[in-house]
Amino acid sequence: MNLIIKSYRSIINISLRYFVWIKQSIEIRRNITKDEKVYVELKNKIIFILVPHADDEWIGCSQVLRKYGKNVYLCYLNIEKSDVIIDKARRKELITISEKHKNNFVDISGEPIQALYSLIKKLNPDYIFLPYFIDWHQDHLKVIDIFYDVSVLLESEGTQLYNHIFISMCQISVPIPPQVMNYGLSMSLIEWTRKWLMFLKIYKSQRTIPFFRFALQEFINGKKFNSLFSEVFTVLPLKVWQNEKKLHILTSTEISSLLENLQDIRKIRKISEDIKNRRV
Repeated sequence: MNLIIKSYRSIINISLRYFVWIKQSIEIRRNITKDEKVYVELKNKIIFILVPHADDEWIGCSQVLRKYGKNVYLCYLNIEKSDVIIDKARRKELITISEKHKNNFVDISGEPIQALYSLIKKLNPDYIFLPYFIDWHQDHLKVIDIFYDVSVLLESEGTQLYNHIFISMCQISVPIPPQVMNYGLSMSLIEWTRKWLMFLKIYKSQRTIPFFRFALQEFINGKKFNSLFSEVFTVLPLKVWQNEKKLHILTSTEISSLLENLQDIRKIRKISEDIKNRRV
């Protein structure tokens, strides 16, 4: 009997949380200002997506994987490396999603800075996708740091490649501040639904994460680019990205604030905007 009561309470609590999230999302979307996005041509371009751990590439860049197929390279850094069994399962999930969309799976093994640097030199990517600066997850922040070190190596050579690359920062669990979103990939209701059903089907190890909160952020952000739902990005030339990276070293207090307020859609957006505004 106690188990049944606990189950009902859990269902009620989750339902109430979802109701609050939906209500907040509708209210926030009303106040989002529509904007023109920058022109980004991804067709026939070489695209790298730096993956801290499996599911980040789908949460932040599913439409890139889906639309640009064989031109997309999923560069798996596997920063977490927590448990052999879990690592194996998550690696399999990433390979499955890459095969389904005809993307290229690349295991960045060994020393990640040199391995990624060598891969960039070999394949000459046009766009490199990675998490946005404002994030609480240490794995995401670590990937940003790794790529910054790679960018310094590219800059030191003074090659055309350094001036050629654009960085596209994606939104994962923390919203990108609206004032710096400059590109969006729109989704219809059907595309949005398929995205999250695919997430549940492929990423079985991540079924317990609050994915509906991520999905509602796409509903809010869709308004900015005049669509129902949108995956959003901040796209910058590599040199500009480097300068911005130096400004966006988060304090422990800022990271704690993000982590403590993840479950409140309104608060987490406000905190993200405030962190950005302190660096303007």
